[in-house]
Amino acid sequence: MKTYEGIHSLTGLAVFRPDGTPLPPRLDLRNHSPTGFSAGYGGSGPAQLALALLADVFDDDIALEHYQDFKWAVIARLPRDKPWTLTVEQIRQAVKLPASPKHTPLPLTISEAVGWPGLYDVLDRDENPLISHATKDRARLVVRAVNVHDALVSACEALLWMVCDVCRRLNPQHEECNWCQTTEKYRKTIATARGKA
Repeated sequence: MKTYEGIHSLTGLAVFRPDGTPLPPRLDLRNHSPTGFSAGYGGSGPAQLALALLADVFDDDIALEHYQDFKWAVIARLPRDKPWTLTVEQIRQAVKLPASPKHTPLPLTISEAVGWPGLYDVLDRDENPLISHATKDRARLVVRAVNVHDALVSACEALLWMVCDVCRRLNPQHEECNWCQTTEKYRKTIATARGKA
């Protein structure tokens, strides 16, 4: 069983991954506690630990969305001065996400749209835009819909919503837009990648 281990010492709390390597603090996501991890209460050290654990088990987006709740539900209840362990399954159950995805994630990335300040493109593995000129929050929604949830319909609905929403703002001839008519292509692309075409 894959288990994370926390060991207290005079220098602080050391946390080790299931493979025995130190857990990275992920200060690049949120810098709550540059001095290290803590547990057993609801402060900055426990917040950093919660963030690092969720980023290691899931991904950055899920970690950022759930780490404060996870801190209060799990990390704050760990012993402050005694060794502890947490299994991957316990962490997954606490966050209430699937224990194992039923699909292979698509290698999607988010890139700032050239010539469109504040808007972003969602790119496929060949750096072709799957979605163009979206706000960052909506671009991240598409990536999560496709890669986090095993929900092809939800992913396609997110794609359709985003394409049409952007088009409505930019194009008065929305109903005749070739861009929006390519939504079916997106559906087939994702379905093929999921093995559900």
